[in-house]
Amino acid sequence: MYCAHCDQPRPDSDLPCPHCGAPNLRAGSPGGFWLRLLAGLIDLVFCTVLAMFAAIPLSLAISALMGATTSEDMRQTVGAVLGYSLIIAIVWLYAACWEASSWQATPGKKILRLSVSDDQGARLGFRQSAVRQAARVVATLAGCVGLLMIVFDKDKRGWHDRVTGTRVTLD
Repeated sequence: MYCAHCDQPRPDSDLPCPHCGAPNLRAGSPGGFWLRLLAGLIDLVFCTVLAMFAAIPLSLAISALMGATTSEDMRQTVGAVLGYSLIIAIVWLYAACWEASSWQATPGKKILRLSVSDDQGARLGFRQSAVRQAARVVATLAGCVGLLMIVFDKDKRGWHDRVTGTRVTLD
């Protein structure tokens, strides 16, 4: 067996590589905090592009409906509320749909060889995936404490994973 990080021979065990110290990442092992964070950033890029394409026609329609008599402050407030709502809805729906799909992962997770399953390793249904995303929002809004659990938990599960009975593993 060879280390995936330094390509040196290593023993077939769960111990870190004796040459470079990299952890032995095997299929089925928990996806750690940094991999999940990077996957989330990749997905954020995808979601931002989707939001831009959705926001342009939506903003034109809202502007036409508001008319010329609406104050600039009101336009900015409505635009901000709709913009943030649109981003939250897109991120939630994007993650819920992808993780409930046959991929069992968002494109960001798929690129990094991560997948989401229930405690028995089965694919999530849309409802469970949607609840997981809502719990992730709560974990984020609570000062990211629920997400930081991933760092310290032996199974690398965040609050949203524990609440919904899910796990993120390497493929």
